[in-house]
Amino acid sequence: MMLVGLEKECVKLKAQVNKHHDPLLNRLPPEIVAEVFEQCIPAELPSVDPNCFLEEHTITAPLTISAVCKGWRNIAFSTPRLWKLLSIRPPTVSSIGLIKNWIDRAGQLPLSILLHLPDEDETAVQIMGIIKQYSTRLLDLRLRSCSALLSHFPSGIHDLPTLRSLHLYIFDGIWENITLNMHPQHLTSLSLHEIPLESLHFDCTLLTSLTINKVTLFESLETLCRAPNLKKCIFESLFIDNDNNETPTGPLIHYELCEFGIPGDLCRLFKNLWCPSLKALNFSDFNATASSIINFLKKSECLLERLCFLGETSLTVSEIDLICKSIPTLQHLSFAEIYDDVITIPFCNALSKLSTVAGKTEPLYLPSLHSLSFDLLKSCEEVYRLIPDIFGIYELPEYPSKQLHHRHALKSMTINISILDGVDEVEQTLKAVDEDIWKKIVQLKKAGIELTLPFGVHNQDLVELAAARLRMPLV
Repeated sequence: MMLVGLEKECVKLKAQVNKHHDPLLNRLPPEIVAEVFEQCIPAELPSVDPNCFLEEHTITAPLTISAVCKGWRNIAFSTPRLWKLLSIRPPTVSSIGLIKNWIDRAGQLPLSILLHLPDEDETAVQIMGIIKQYSTRLLDLRLRSCSALLSHFPSGIHDLPTLRSLHLYIFDGIWENITLNMHPQHLTSLSLHEIPLESLHFDCTLLTSLTINKVTLFESLETLCRAPNLKKCIFESLFIDNDNNETPTGPLIHYELCEFGIPGDLCRLFKNLWCPSLKALNFSDFNATASSIINFLKKSECLLERLCFLGETSLTVSEIDLICKSIPTLQHLSFAEIYDDVITIPFCNALSKLSTVAGKTEPLYLPSLHSLSFDLLKSCEEVYRLIPDIFGIYELPEYPSKQLHHRHALKSMTINISILDGVDEVEQTLKAVDEDIWKKIVQLKKAGIELTLPFGVHNQDLVELAAARLRMPLV
């Protein structure tokens, strides 16, 4: 009894403290306080990545605010905008009541919901029932679940009138001929993982962003035909369907597509496709020919600005050179997991020797290039020695010179040095390159160039280590 009495006294004292303490927010109008609270949560979901879940402090921000005192709780509970975004990780039975209260506090606002439901248990089925109950208010839905739960997905003709963004990620890889008869009237962004597009029966006309992890050659062109307003389209991998080897016929001119991502095997699509508005082209595991890219860009008459190779490639040095020379408008170039000294040195040489700093009168190699990124898979100190020549000589504020040199258009370079994973290897690399070269590299970064040489699991920067070694502060 004594313990119960002490607990009641403790609650009473806490209530008195909350009543009489005078933080600044208690002296502001409730509308202003609500605006301050809203800064604790994002205005919208931060990424279209279906794997993206918000940080724990962001997820629980409304609950944390509500727990401070009665005044804050009243304001939070009466501010629907605080509750319009909900992230549900693997739930428990107690999550059901919390989810209902959370959604109710959002009033009639459109909802953005992230769900992670790994199993088809009773709790997951109940949560899918709640989602279906409020489906007319869904604005953005991202669902990671087993395929069996999709049978509980909202599929009525009037169920999804406000849905703008849908991301379905089936992580068990099992698709049991489930058809989702959805009728979203305003869907503009769609991402599918392990789900064939043909299983979703709805009008794709309004889609502006589409990501599919597996697609056949025929489906790829058919999809572009169904979605004439696509601005961004990513096909992550090519699915070989032995029962359907149908080849797309075409031709198709897609006037709106600005960003296109495909696996190298899907370059056969280029024979039947024209993209005059294309600005960015991304490849994964490129194993086609350079001519397939060059001919596609030439016939499309597009002004390509970004080219990325995101996996292994079979391209030779001369083929890369041909591709680069055929795209004078290229501003961003990226290579991942493909470069060694056989390709890297000639490429960096081309960037440096044809620059105005080298005194050449020929046109610059990639004259519009603003950023360059590639992986260095082998120890190659020669690449570091070429960096100052690529960028040219800069006038630093503290060391003004009488004669200024025109620099290359390049303003950003990232060389991922995956080979450096130990202190000894880092020290050996720093010693292998002349100190004068490191000084020039550090000076480039001090001059405002975005120059980074990240390595290791923590993405340390070799330029910063060189600056510390030379006692040249970057700030």
